[in-house]
Amino acid sequence: TDQNCPYDVAVEQGGRLIRVQVKATRQPRRIPQRVAHQSAYLFHTRRAGKGGQRRYAEGDFDVLALVALDIRRVAYLPFEGVRDNLFVRVPGVVYGGKNGMGRQFDDLTFDRAVA
Repeated sequence: TDQNCPYDVAVEQGGRLIRVQVKATRQPRRIPQRVAHQSAYLFHTRRAGKGGQRRYAEGDFDVLALVALDIRRVAYLPFEGVRDNLFVRVPGVVYGGKNGMGRQFDDLTFDRAVA
């Protein structure tokens, strides 16, 4: 899309136009926890423009596409109600014995985000 649009990609699905904002990160970061550090992909989801000077408003787009460049995986979330920062778990890593907890790439599909 044009640089003046608040979204990066427009997807037509079943006659509906879905506006997608893409956020990417190169690799997971160490996230401090109570007992030990854990790794997760961090995405700044509300900041826009050079240096994050502008904030996205509700309704600017419909879906976030969160791209982990090192593993070539994409997670999709509806934008409504999203916080400033999001973490997505590293695939295959067990987090304190609770591997099912938190956001996982496999669970965050495009179809679920637009449903």
